[in-house]
Order: sequence, then C-alpha cells, then structure tokens
Amino acid sequence: MKSFSIIKYLEGKKTNIYAVCLDDSTACEFDKFLNSCPEEFNEEIEWLVDTIVNIKDNIGIRDGFFKDQGIESIHRFINHKDKKASIRVFCLKWGNSVIILGGGAIKDFTISDNAWQGHPELSPIVRRLAKIDKYISENQVQLEEAVENNSIFYIEG
Repeated sequence: MKSFSIIKYLEGKKTNIYAVCLDDSTACEFDKFLNSCPEEFNEEIEWLVDTIVNIKDNIGIRDGFFKDQGIESIHRFINHKDKKASIRVFCLKWGNSVIILGGGAIKDFTISDNAWQGHPELSPIVRRLAKIDKYISENQVQLEEAVENNSIFYIEG
C-alpha cells in the first residue's frame, strides 16, 4: 500500500458507512472482498450486508456487532448466530460514530494459529488498517472533508 482514500460507501438514516480504497483503485477493499467471495459463503455475506444496512438505517453503530482486534480502532464484524463463521471483514470503528470498512478474507480454520496475526490473508488486511488509522489520527484528517475532496493520502512502507 502506497496510498489510500476514504469514500462514503453508504448514506444512512442513523449513520454513514465509509470504506477504504487502496493505491488509486476505483473499487474499495470491501467490494473487492464481496466480489471475490466464493458462492458457498453467500449466507454469511448476506448476513453481513443485512447487518451493515441495519446499522446505517435502523440501529446505528453498536458494540455488539463488532469484536475488538487488539490494536488501534480495528474491529471485525461478528455473527453471533454462527460462531464458526468463515468470513472476516475488518473495519475501523471510532466509538459509536464512524465505521470505515476495510477488506476481508475467508478464515482458514486449518491454520494452527486461530488469531488474525498468524493468518497469511488476514494479517495484511489488519496491518494496513492499522497504518491507515494511525495516519488519520496523527495527521488529524477531517473525514468528511477528505471524502468530499476525494483526498488521496500517501503512506510510507
């Protein structure tokens, strides 16, 4: 990742949902994940999309839909109905006011390390989000202004 931008992904009655685009891509990381997800995970994807729509229009951002990943503001969506859900979608969650969708991947339960840190597909997603979160915080990026201006931010490493 050399650069990123933030787009307004969904506008809602209760909250707006944002998403990350990397390296001048016209597709956000969340859409890339949705478009690459095998059909066998359609039920989990359906649950995730319904949850996001429910958050934006009906109930707002609530902690019960997320699991803190132990660094910065990074969380992942959790499906309480399916404890062995395979999809992992990560986001930046700033309190009960902002969600910025990141990427996602399918969790391989055969990998011995059950955490994202030991997973070759999940770890890079979380680490990129941590860099983005740190950049936004350290540079006091104004989210709405950045979205409105289609700002692109450059990150080293």
